[in-house]
Amino acid sequence: MSLMCVLLLGACTAVVQCMIAEYETYKPKPILYCDGKTLAEIVLGENGEMTHCRLHELEEPSDAEPIIKGSGLQVKYPNFKEMLQLINECTFLEKPAANSTDNTTSSLEVVSTWSAWSLWNGILPGTKWCGVGDIADSFEELGSQTEVDACCRAHDHCPVKLKAFRTGYGMINLSLYTKSHCDCDKEFYSCLKASRNKVADVVGNLYFNIMKIQCIKEHRPFVCTENSDFLKMCV
Repeated sequence: MSLMCVLLLGACTAVVQCMIAEYETYKPKPILYCDGKTLAEIVLGENGEMTHCRLHELEEPSDAEPIIKGSGLQVKYPNFKEMLQLINECTFLEKPAANSTDNTTSSLEVVSTWSAWSLWNGILPGTKWCGVGDIADSFEELGSQTEVDACCRAHDHCPVKLKAFRTGYGMINLSLYTKSHCDCDKEFYSCLKASRNKVADVVGNLYFNIMKIQCIKEHRPFVCTENSDFLKMCV
């Protein structure tokens, strides 16, 4: 074997060993995304794809401070659209097995007991997130109606929402229910439609057709300019 071949072989071996070492030592580190209403803990893979996520609902922006300080992680501050995209990607990223105590709750049983269930005073059977608040012990916990529950969980973490009898976004919510941004409601509707089961149909019909819950719209303020003739033009 010539000297050149030996050198090339040695160089290739060194490169391969370096690549293997980098692969073996790669440890993804979570990144925190915070917009004041939702705190997202995201883990990205080597190629930038989301591999794990956990969402935290914030009552006040200051609620994020102890989590951020305690984690020591990098923090990014996304806008509404960016945070909504993260929530959507997170929705079905991980679908753990439902709690064993809920496995007997079939779609037909949920629908049949719906008449005795009220959105105002409970959680839909077979779910942990569909109703008033939630009864989940952790973000990862879902009920036996996994897909529908994941839709409700994502909607609960809408970055822009106003709870009952609260003020914000230039309005007062005098309703008995939380109002969410219209884009969040659109994503909720699409998520339920994609589930294609009777429970999702019932949830969607109640939320959008029977209760007709209003959503929060963004109104672009008028901007007025004054020209040299002292005439104002508003757009």
